[in-house]
Amino acid sequence: MRYSEASMRLVTFQQPGSVPEAGIVEGNRVQGLGVDMISVCAAGRVPDARGPSFDLASVRLLAPVPRPPKLICVGLNYRDHAAESRSEIPKVPTIFSKFSNVVIGPGDPIVLPKGTKIECTAHFDNSPNNRYNPDPTKEVRWGDQTWEEMMIGWFDVAVDANSDPVDVFREKKAENTKAGL
Repeated sequence: MRYSEASMRLVTFQQPGSVPEAGIVEGNRVQGLGVDMISVCAAGRVPDARGPSFDLASVRLLAPVPRPPKLICVGLNYRDHAAESRSEIPKVPTIFSKFSNVVIGPGDPIVLPKGTKIECTAHFDNSPNNRYNPDPTKEVRWGDQTWEEMMIGWFDVAVDANSDPVDVFREKKAENTKAGL
């Protein structure tokens, strides 16, 4: 079977008790390619689908390219991204890299070792260009919390719909958690 590369969704998946392999998602099924994703990338083309097709719900999706040799990223690489972040379109591309140990699969936990310190960097925009700024002529000061703050901190947590959110945030004993968290 031939696939349209314009509409193809490549994944790395694993069936219980088998080795990870590359596949093509079609609807609620994944068609195995019989090779790993690094081999697909190295070949520069997607091989003809071979091997069985599986129900997507019966396999575990892994990182799209497990253990990539390099991760080179381009920031603000399309107009919509620049517009949604209210940033100017850069005159030269912003290039940055990431380490391969940060690559995880969808739904995999981000495990922070015990004692990890999480830091936040805030940028204040008190200019008239900030459409959420109620009064750009008013001075903004750093200090104790006020109701006139220009920065909001948040974090995102995805909770299984079948879970009780209270259980997710309840402190757990170290022997029952990864990395003693």
